[in-house]
Amino acid sequence: MKERIYTIFGKQFFFVEKKLETMLTEYKNKEVDIIKYDLDDSPIEELIQELQTISFFSDEKIIIVKNFEKIDQKKEVKLKKLLTI
Repeated sequence: MKERIYTIFGKQFFFVEKKLETMLTEYKNKEVDIIKYDLDDSPIEELIQELQTISFFSDEKIIIVKNFEKIDQKKEVKLKKLLTI
């Protein structure tokens, strides 16, 4: 399984959502876990745990994170370390 990380961001919510929707159409007919996190509602620790967990029900997992810009620097460093391992 090839790991890919995409970052979509911008000030125009409509265009960000449209790009995400376009990217997700690639997985429309595949068995894939789609997990959504809004960091306004979910602690960053839950996201980190999800990133470290292997999916048991499908070969691929898509994790969508909203409001990422609201995390503090300490948590951002922790997340960056995890993503570079």
